[in-house]
Amino acid sequence: MSDNDGLTARRGALSLIGFCLNDGGMLVEDMLPAELAGPERARALTLARAVLRWLGPADMIIDQFTKRRPKGRTAMILRLGVVELLALGQAPYGVVDACVRLAKSDKKTRPASGLINAVLRKASTEGPAIWSTANLPRLSCPEWFWRVLSRDWGAETARAIAAAHLVAPLTDLTVKSDPEVLAATLEGASRPGEIEEHTSELQSPYDLVC
Repeated sequence: MSDNDGLTARRGALSLIGFCLNDGGMLVEDMLPAELAGPERARALTLARAVLRWLGPADMIIDQFTKRRPKGRTAMILRLGVVELLALGQAPYGVVDACVRLAKSDKKTRPASGLINAVLRKASTEGPAIWSTANLPRLSCPEWFWRVLSRDWGAETARAIAAAHLVAPLTDLTVKSDPEVLAATLEGASRPGEIEEHTSELQSPYDLVC
């Protein structure tokens, strides 16, 4: 399956997000469509992880621009778009266009394509100011989890823990030679490993597409 301006990877991400949120499944790569190619598979997994990580803040933005939060796949497409725009910093035109086309490609979400277009356009222009002043770590925590963290660790430490959960982990690659060359190619950082090989850290989740 070849990607069509990112739609294939986004469909894979939506499938995985739905499996986690609707079916109570775990975020595992095996649940992605088997026919997804390597780069598309990597991007779908990255997007799914990001949406689940930023779910609370994304819903806050959606609530700002809707009278009633949409449900089902429409909500999933909006969450994906908001996270791409505000958490991952993707170009607004590409994100909005892709999400609208995703909606139009499914008869269940086609009627909501106008809503998705309007909400994501507002999110791209008005969302950054809201996002920058919001308590993102607190929004990222379900209410029950925040109560447990605050009770056991105090509000300040609870917020630090929640903030740490919002940071996507770096990807480490272990190579046998020329770590500086690989790091430069992937815009990462080379550092000595604990064994004879060297490791390269990738700074962007989109760098690793194997």
